[in-house]
Amino acid sequence: MPSVSRREILLASLALSSGAPSALAQNYPARAVRFVTSFAAGGNADILTRIVGDGLSRSLGQTFFTDNRPGGNNIIGTQFAAKSAPDGYTLLMISTSHTVNPALVGKELPYDTLRDFTSVTKVGDTPMVLVANPGLGVSSLKELIAKAKAAPGAINFSSSGDGSPAHMAGELFNVMAGIKTTHVPYKSTQQATTDAISGQVELAYPSLSSVGEMIKAGKLRALGITSSRRSPVAPDIPTIAETLPGFQAGIWTGVVVPMGVPKPIIAKLNSEIIKVLSTPETKAKLANMGVDVDTGTPEEFDAFIDAEVKKWGQVLRQGSIKVETKR
Repeated sequence: MPSVSRREILLASLALSSGAPSALAQNYPARAVRFVTSFAAGGNADILTRIVGDGLSRSLGQTFFTDNRPGGNNIIGTQFAAKSAPDGYTLLMISTSHTVNPALVGKELPYDTLRDFTSVTKVGDTPMVLVANPGLGVSSLKELIAKAKAAPGAINFSSSGDGSPAHMAGELFNVMAGIKTTHVPYKSTQQATTDAISGQVELAYPSLSSVGEMIKAGKLRALGITSSRRSPVAPDIPTIAETLPGFQAGIWTGVVVPMGVPKPIIAKLNSEIIKVLSTPETKAKLANMGVDVDTGTPEEFDAFIDAEVKKWGQVLRQGSIKVETKR
């Protein structure tokens, strides 16, 4: 049986709703909306979900309530959303792992990342920074690469777990630099960073906003920002791409819905979320969290997700990386 593309599924759903598109958008939402996040309460993704949800509640006059469903490298919450009715009353906040899991988990993934969802909008980016314990004795990426090539596998880097943004940044760095640093997964970013400070591991890839003071105090040495451009918060830290052209990694977030939600509802959600994220109050909150707002059309976010799935699949294949994800 020939495979059906996400575009064909979307076009079929649009045909069903084409009779009264304006009514669909005008009457939506008529009741409370579930906003799923596959992250635990209290973290940045959870806070971001609540900020967007609260803004939508105010602008649309219905409650957008946060539903935390963490676990399984974000698979549990994502699976729940994938199986929800495509009526616009279940939204899902996704992040980097959404595009890593297809290659990381493979055939055991209980949903299809590309065919089971359609995009609403990207929300923002949180740059990470490659930091080293001063005891490693390197002060630049070139020195790190030389040291790693001299002793393959001897230098460790920490992350908050298999498939996390920090893990993927480290593996991308390995592939592009032609080196081997060893991944050490932890249960949280805080633990991963703490052990980099103490010297239990040599490298880490935390968010820039979480370690700025540690860098200033000399407890960690910043070697490179993972985003494509320097951060206005720390313009003296070079990007990794300045040494390895084309390097880009980080923590991104965005909103998707189950495939089949009518286009007028998606368009309304896109417009309203962008409005929420454009207010000075929201921008200030996100800036304090280290999030750079980055929105766009559903089509642009679809294309971004497609590209990320291909990118991380290639990185994982080149690094021969495969892990078992318990759900």
